[in-house]
Amino acid sequence: DILELRMKFIPYIHAAFVRYHQTGLPPFRALVLDYPDDPAVNSISDQYMMGDNVMVAPVTADSSRRNVYLPQGDWYDFWTKENLAGGKRISVEVPLDRIPIYVKAGTILPLAYPTLHTEDPDSWKLTAYVWGENHQEAKLYEDNGAWNPELTEVSLVWDNRKKKGSLARTGKSGKASKTGNPQYSVEKWEIIS
Repeated sequence: DILELRMKFIPYIHAAFVRYHQTGLPPFRALVLDYPDDPAVNSISDQYMMGDNVMVAPVTADSSRRNVYLPQGDWYDFWTKENLAGGKRISVEVPLDRIPIYVKAGTILPLAYPTLHTEDPDSWKLTAYVWGENHQEAKLYEDNGAWNPELTEVSLVWDNRKKKGSLARTGKSGKASKTGNPQYSVEKWEIIS
């Protein structure tokens, strides 16, 4: 359901907000910010980027179908895992329980175990979905719970040659673990190709 989906995306969304604080790039933004050279996105106001690698195409009213524009590059349907070529419009059937979501090829998308709240230690357990080829490092952030938190950068990297993923921390990681603050762990790496 939608609440579970929101809880799964919290690590990804949190990282997008940290980057917003650091760089000023909004976590939810019009496609034209990511694809300024694509004239087709200039008039699109009903799709948006969520972070750097996920595109959302909400459905309004009582629609069961909608047209979606996929910018240049390869994309994956989040729900069906179907690989789709970009640079074109597609028509999609939209079940009542789904929002059309597309993931850029080359993305490592860390999704959390869905819990009722983020205080649950299980909400820090991740499944890292590896979409397509030529993967970019995914960055998450752990904090110490303070108002102006010390951040630990968590990098998720996939080695395609070894077919193995790794997690590395930089920053105040020692402090975070000593204070008992939760830390991310990848419970499973899932390849989507």
